[in-house]
Amino acid sequence: MSTAATADASSSGDTTEGSVRLLTLQSEDGEVFEVKETIATQSVTIKGMVDDDCATSTIPVCNVTGRTLAMVIEWWNKHEIGAVSNEKELKEWESQFDTIDDKSDRDDVYDLLMAANYLNIPTLLDCCTSAVAEAIKGKSTDEMREFFDIKSDFDEKEEDALRKENQWAFEN
Repeated sequence: MSTAATADASSSGDTTEGSVRLLTLQSEDGEVFEVKETIATQSVTIKGMVDDDCATSTIPVCNVTGRTLAMVIEWWNKHEIGAVSNEKELKEWESQFDTIDDKSDRDDVYDLLMAANYLNIPTLLDCCTSAVAEAIKGKSTDEMREFFDIKSDFDEKEEDALRKENQWAFEN
């Protein structure tokens, strides 16, 4: 089975492959993924559902698209015990999350950050927040607004007045 193998939704929602229990996860846009329970329980949220026997059918992963859930599952697979031969190899793989060069990277990291927060995946959340912090380090207020596509709530005249009143906040 591939990392993010799409499977037909089954009525039970969990199956076994050998002695490994599989969980069925469904993204907000309807994509279905079968993943090993041992991998999916890297999410504190899903682990709680499994521990409370709430994972007997397809688990809806609201607020997470199929594309993002596939990236989360890839993260889980890489962080499974024994999946990577050494720490250096894992850090090299994680480095793809360290740099936010363009809008696409920013959007991917944002989606992963939101999924990591929703699913409570501390390692992924730490990686994504570090990437965002590194991306905005040393940026001015205007550069951060541009980076995050934040539009001002004020018109030009109001913003000029605020800049004059709070000049210290806009100094480089």
